[in-house]
Amino acid sequence: MTQVTLREKLKALGNRYATDILTVLNPETGDIIPALSWEEIVDGILKQRGLVRPASKREGERTKREAGYARERRRIMAGGTLYESMSKLVDAGFVTAIGERKKKKRTFRITREGRLALLAVHVLHEITDEDTEVKRAAKTLLKYKNFVRLLPAQEKFFREVGEVKKNLMIQMPPGSGKTFLAMIIILMTMQKKERCLYLTPYLSLNRQIMDEYQDLFETLGYSIIRFDGVSNVDQEQLENADLVVAIIESFLQAKLKGDKWTETIGLAVIDEITELNSSIDRVNAYNLGSDRSTRLDVLITLLKQDTHIITLSSRFGETERVCKWLDAQTFRPMARIVPDEYVVEMEQNGVRIISSDNSHNIRLEQQDPLEAVIEHLGPLRDKAVLIVVGTRARAENMAKFMAENHPREIGIEEVKRVISVNEDTPAAARLFEVLEHGIAFHHAGLSPEIRGRLERLIKRKIVKTVVATTGITAGVSFPFDTVILLVDRYLVTRITRAKYLQIAGRIGEYHLVRNGGSVYLILEEPTAEFPDTSALAERLFHEPLQPLLPGEIYPSLLVSIIERFMTQRRYQDVTRVTDDVNKFIADTLRSTHDPEYADRVSKQIVKLMRWLDTNEVLVQKQKRLQLSNEAKDVIGVGLNLLEFVRNRDAIFSLTASNTEQDVIDCALMFGQPQSIRPRTLLPSQFEIELMGIDTPDEHYLEKVRALNEIKRQVLLDWINEKTIGEIVSTARASKASIDEGDLQMFVNFCSGIIGRLGLFFKGRKQRDLAARLHIFSKRLRYGVQGDLADTDLFDLPISTDGGRTTRVLSREEARVLIDHGYRSIADIVRRDVDHTKRGTARTRFAKNSGLEKSTALTIYKSALEYYRKQRGTGE
Repeated sequence: MTQVTLREKLKALGNRYATDILTVLNPETGDIIPALSWEEIVDGILKQRGLVRPASKREGERTKREAGYARERRRIMAGGTLYESMSKLVDAGFVTAIGERKKKKRTFRITREGRLALLAVHVLHEITDEDTEVKRAAKTLLKYKNFVRLLPAQEKFFREVGEVKKNLMIQMPPGSGKTFLAMIIILMTMQKKERCLYLTPYLSLNRQIMDEYQDLFETLGYSIIRFDGVSNVDQEQLENADLVVAIIESFLQAKLKGDKWTETIGLAVIDEITELNSSIDRVNAYNLGSDRSTRLDVLITLLKQDTHIITLSSRFGETERVCKWLDAQTFRPMARIVPDEYVVEMEQNGVRIISSDNSHNIRLEQQDPLEAVIEHLGPLRDKAVLIVVGTRARAENMAKFMAENHPREIGIEEVKRVISVNEDTPAAARLFEVLEHGIAFHHAGLSPEIRGRLERLIKRKIVKTVVATTGITAGVSFPFDTVILLVDRYLVTRITRAKYLQIAGRIGEYHLVRNGGSVYLILEEPTAEFPDTSALAERLFHEPLQPLLPGEIYPSLLVSIIERFMTQRRYQDVTRVTDDVNKFIADTLRSTHDPEYADRVSKQIVKLMRWLDTNEVLVQKQKRLQLSNEAKDVIGVGLNLLEFVRNRDAIFSLTASNTEQDVIDCALMFGQPQSIRPRTLLPSQFEIELMGIDTPDEHYLEKVRALNEIKRQVLLDWINEKTIGEIVSTARASKASIDEGDLQMFVNFCSGIIGRLGLFFKGRKQRDLAARLHIFSKRLRYGVQGDLADTDLFDLPISTDGGRTTRVLSREEARVLIDHGYRSIADIVRRDVDHTKRGTARTRFAKNSGLEKSTALTIYKSALEYYRKQRGTGE
């Protein structure tokens, strides 16, 4: 049952007798729930109130007790109150009725949904009083959440935390209810008319927060929107939103740019603060600028100056250091529920499975460790299993193996919910092949839309076996009963104890409380460091947690920090700018670990300021040091200043008559497209010297040139409306690993860069070039030729999921429409209006559009609503 459904249905329980009825219908013992008559229900309600039905005499008048009992029965039945309550419960699906309405012999039985609702109501009563701000907010949210019990850590939070005035670090295991506690604090903050921010590192987390809380908060009168690479929101929406759910990089860019809406955030919740730990051992030309930990370090340093901060995470080493840096209190319940942990060892003629505490040791006559684990688990039946591997290819191959050897039941309709008939792409087709056998693979090569739909089915335990890369282990908890970690040569060099706990935590503490869980560790390829699984288990099960250590700042981010200071303050000379930036760097978490870090960066700042001056980014006006007008324009449209200056000659060589390839080459000069798989990162010689790293060798340079050729061809094929299958197959034939998920991010990044360049030239009054780049940006975004990009068809929001979400036209739908003469939204609405003919315009549109009928009718309805709204606003 979704939260939306439960929230709407729980309104029925507001009636005086509703909870009493459900309690009577829900006996505490016995597997068979009886069906009760009206008389039995009334007797049950009175019994709960201490009135037991007296034994009646066979003859003569009623006793005084009998008469009193009858009066109480009539009081309950009078006025239809009980009937009204029962009708609401039946309509809500909490009670099922047997027999005809208004008949005395009609009986009633509680449903599974009714028992869940009753438990949800009882959770409210676990918070016995509302004497603190936290409890009052919690009770408000619990009325709308499908919680059948509070977890131990949540109960401890309600007992110990009455208000949240200081910064707070919440450290709890995965799946133990951290997000709900954060939402309580967010609600408290919004009730004080302050705006809130929820920061996540992954789109899947953004999607989860919106799925679980958007309707809830909107019901309470608060607006919540997404801000990431997928959502399409404007500045006005961001300024008016009570809660913005954002990706780290999207918000950091807006914050550094100085967008107005980022300066009025009262509370920032930072999910998965463990992302502050760098995954890069040594900075080089191949990874410069790719370290997320550095970006998060800078972002939190900006926020902690004037924003209330709540962080969410599992545990990590040296927590006190981060607490001191944030000036934060810590909520860290000592008790934690853990799954059973097993080490799987290969032997000469079998496999041995040993529990981490050595209380369980069994040998199985299997030659394959995975098969041994499956045998150890026993019949899978309703068990949900997650298998974690190191690469996408391995995930897909292992899913195929499981589909062939251990299929699970699933309905074809459920498969189609994940992969629609319109998603005819290579990765989607490969997923379909295994999903129809009840097995799924999950990795970033799938489109975000497919991953989102798949995750919803995993949460509902419809898909019960999943093979995934470590991406699925980031933040979202699922009802897995078992996690099998297959550590191959790709994973063995990257897995730490903290990462292991994150993987094991996908079971979720809430699921562990109710069902238990187990984790199996298999080392597939021994190494010198880990000659056997026991050696790896020692690290993952017992090694102390390491502290969070962000990476070193890189030049393009450092320039963005300099920009922010210079646009927000007045400076007379370079020295004062340098001093302020130095103080900022000294306030980062990295500086608390590395005493020499601030001094190293200080020298880089001096060189960067000199470089900016040499490249005419800095100018002296009226005894003030300022950014040049050009630099202000670059910052204003959201382009990275260092990257712009580095590629200035190529950018200014663009004209309205340049070829498609020229424009694409311009986009490929920027860091975002270079960071997409396969990576083609190539810093300038100045950046290499500034960071003191080695210059890339000729082999790497040649590899980047070859991959850029492939990326260029990918974009050319995309805007000429080749299918995703054709594009991906061509790229793979050239030995470039690109899946549709990569393609979607790649074209979005390139579209954004070209669009921002268009705005830059528009500000410089180069209207022809600006118009060309605007159209080209749309071509890159939607993968269409110029005739389609020059229409407003892609501005049409089409309602889906009963109006809960919207989408735009697919390029295939738009091409069919334009080929059938519908070149605008107005054409969809008006072209088939003909009062001389029978029938409606929408019926004629469905017939003439070339689209499937139901799709056409949906598009027509959306177009009519959009058209009326635009005309209503005078547009």
